[in-house]
Amino acid sequence: MRLFSKSKVPQPGRRYDSLGRPYSPQGDRILGHEWADWDGDLEHHEGVIFEPPRLFLCLGGAALFLYMSAGWTVWWMIAPRLAQYNPTVPRALLALGVLTSLAFYALYALLAWSALSGRRRLPLAWARRMLDFVHRGAFLVGRWVGKDKDHVGNSFVELWNALQAAEMRARGGVPPDSLLVLLPRCLEPSLFKPIKALCDEYGCRVVTVGRGRHARDKIRELCPGGVIGVACERDLVTGINDTKGKLSVLGVNIQRVAGPCKDAQVDLAHIRAAIQAYLSTGRLPQA
Repeated sequence: MRLFSKSKVPQPGRRYDSLGRPYSPQGDRILGHEWADWDGDLEHHEGVIFEPPRLFLCLGGAALFLYMSAGWTVWWMIAPRLAQYNPTVPRALLALGVLTSLAFYALYALLAWSALSGRRRLPLAWARRMLDFVHRGAFLVGRWVGKDKDHVGNSFVELWNALQAAEMRARGGVPPDSLLVLLPRCLEPSLFKPIKALCDEYGCRVVTVGRGRHARDKIRELCPGGVIGVACERDLVTGINDTKGKLSVLGVNIQRVAGPCKDAQVDLAHIRAAIQAYLSTGRLPQA
């Protein structure tokens, strides 16, 4: 069995466990694959992040504008040459480009309206396609304006939660016994008992998983109607993208007060709000 992916080659001088996961430079924790390159600097590690959905909406809107601008630049460059062969071709491409641009901007506006109003204005499948379209560009624009991937990822999760909650509200929710709450191994140990009690209160299942692969295995085994993932921004962004819209997912961001992958904190009120959003009895808190 291959323990390391091609992108995560073992580094000389680093310790790894039997599953190929690296230890932190201090040797006090096993790092998940999203944090394999962490340098161990706790002093400059920002573990508590709260970003509203508006951040990703703005970055995604900027990315969409850049995409459309690139398309219009290509048209401007090739239109004279096309006109030499047939003057109708550049005009047809112009009309098609205008209609396409208007359609994309309209869909994105409906996506933003759904997220900010809490009411479904765009089917989740279409919202998912729009987010997939601007995802990479939004993170790139975020880097240009000084927002790292954790801040942008936090906002992306909050935006996805708002869209998912609006979808649940429109559909009438799901039964509590079909919900699955996935907890990470890195939570502060004293939190597991109250989270279990909270899940028992609503009658939903709760499982602790150590890796993304374990989470996927549990989902395949239990076939839940909805999943609440408690994890860091990086793992949640990866998990939401991996579902490809085939599974209903809400994310609860943890607070990495002791650095990544160790003694993380989570607000139980956010887990309760996520459960209630699935049951269509409440609204998610906004950052």
